[in-house]
Amino acid sequence: MGQFFDELKRRNVFRVGIAYLIVAWLIAQITEIAFDSFAAPDWTIKTVLFLLVIGLPLAMFFAWAFELTPEGIKLEKDIARTETVTRVSAQRLNYVILGLLVLAVAFLAVDRYLLEIV
Repeated sequence: MGQFFDELKRRNVFRVGIAYLIVAWLIAQITEIAFDSFAAPDWTIKTVLFLLVIGLPLAMFFAWAFELTPEGIKLEKDIARTETVTRVSAQRLNYVILGLLVLAVAFLAVDRYLLEIV
C-alpha cells in the first residue's frame, strides 16, 4: 500500500487534487455571489456544484494517467522513468497552489469584510 501512495505522490495526483479543490471552492463562491445577484434559480447553483464534484475524480484520473512534459501532455506509460519531469511539474503545481490559496484568502477577506461594510 505504501508503494501506491508513493506512486500517487510521484505522479502529482495529490497536488492536482488540492489545486482542483481550491479552484472549485473559488468557482463555487463566485457562482453563489453572481447567481444571487442575478436571482438565478436554486437549481443552477446546485448544478454548478454537482459538476464541480463530478470533476474531482476526473481531474485525479487525468493526473494519474498523463504527465506534463516540455513537449506537451503525454501518457504516463509512454515516458521512461529516467526522462520524467515530475519534480519540475510538482514545483510548478506548488506555485499554482500557493497562488490559488492567496486568491482564496483574498476573496474570503473581501467577501467577509469589505462587502459587509458596503
